This record gives sequence, C-alpha cells and structure tokens, in this order.
Amino acid sequence: MTPLNSDFKAEYDRIFSLWIDDAMTGLKPAERDFITANVCLNESGNGGLMQYYENSYGENAHEAVDVFRRISQPKAADLLTKANSLMGPKGPAKEQEERGDQLAALSDAALDKMAQCSDALNDLSAQVRAATLAWVRKFAR
Repeated sequence: MTPLNSDFKAEYDRIFSLWIDDAMTGLKPAERDFITANVCLNESGNGGLMQYYENSYGENAHEAVDVFRRISQPKAADLLTKANSLMGPKGPAKEQEERGDQLAALSDAALDKMAQCSDALNDLSAQVRAATLAWVRKFAR
C-alpha cells in the first residue's frame, strides 16, 4: 500500500465510521464533502453511475458536482454534470423512486453516454480520492 493509500484508508475509515454513527449530522463540512465524493466514486466504480442513481446515494448527485468543484476536480464535476443532464432538464430527482423512473426512461444512446461518463469518472478516481484526502486534511482538522 502506498503512503497515499494507507493515509487515505485511515481517513476513510475514520470518517465513514462517524458517518455511520451520526448519518452526517456530526460531520464537519469537509468530512461531508469527503463522504459525498467518495460514495459517488464507490458506486460508480462498483456498478457505474446507473448504480449510483439507483441507490439512495443518488439523492446527492447535484451536491456531488458542487463537491467536485470545491475540491478542484472540474473534470469529475463536468462528467457528473453531463450524466445528471441525461436525466432531464432538472437532472436526477431527489426521490429514489422518481430517479428510478428517470433511469427507466433513458434511451439506449443516453445509457451509452452514462456508461462513458462512468468509465471516465472511474479513470479519475485515484486523482479525485487524493483531492478529497487533501481537502479533509486542510479543512476538517
């Protein structure tokens, strides 16, 4: 494990355990940003952005764009913005059931674009994770 990976894992474990215990209420803003960005990356890496939107975490899709911009990851923000736009003019709904309906209505072309966004976001994941670590160390200590 490289120093970044071991450092990242320690911070990840610390923040995620707080998140599980307090459901974000006890987290500092930078820790919430860390969770929001990394959950998006986790879901995209596991099953693509379709999985992210299908799960309850997709309610944070608009916030995740803001987080990516805040942590100076404009490519990740642009990819998620593009994926969000595939869900309609207002992007993905907050409500999980409504997001499911939006996903079911996507054309094959839109599904291909979603997959492309997922792949590109996954390619950026190490860079984005490093940025989340730097962000939380700078603003949550």
